[in-house]
Amino acid sequence: MVRRKKEDALVTRSKIIDAAEDVFYEKGFSLSTLQDIADIAGVTRGAIYWHFKDKNELFHAICERVITPVEETFAKSIKEDTAIVKTLKNICINNFKDVALNERKQKVLSIMLFKYEYVSEAELVFKREKDGKAKFVKYIAALLKKAQEKGEIGKSEDIEMLAYCLHVFIMGIYKDFLINVNEDSPKEHWVNLIELFFYKNFSI
Repeated sequence: MVRRKKEDALVTRSKIIDAAEDVFYEKGFSLSTLQDIADIAGVTRGAIYWHFKDKNELFHAICERVITPVEETFAKSIKEDTAIVKTLKNICINNFKDVALNERKQKVLSIMLFKYEYVSEAELVFKREKDGKAKFVKYIAALLKKAQEKGEIGKSEDIEMLAYCLHVFIMGIYKDFLINVNEDSPKEHWVNLIELFFYKNFSI
């Protein structure tokens, strides 16, 4: 019985997150209410408060479902003894392809990049976004540092700057893709841009 209750709670939590994704995507973060989310999820506001302290925490849960798998990929790659720069390029390309084929991930990224405003109630969300960016730059820098130690990158290269540039470039790729997702541009267009970035900066 206890196990069944836990399973039911996980199902309810997932329904709430799915509903929040839809509401935030349609209305934006600031204009969305927990009652809007409860109505879409088919639950009470009390059920939402059982799982989430507030709208900020719910937003964080939405982001985590997309971000966590990417973090795990980076963490695993740092431990592997492979061609580091090529591995990093493949991570960037494969993550993009995953998003390009997954409408739910596209929706979450659209919310993160376009659908919330930097107002007082979103302060925690903004802080988490900054922390998230810093974490990804750190992951990239760790891989590039390892590549430098293996001689894949020149010792004079500024690793922190390269990591920051790559992060900014990739976020620009996602923004451009999401803005044009319903156009006729083939997905290979953005993949080719990623390939070009690595060729110009790392000669691969």
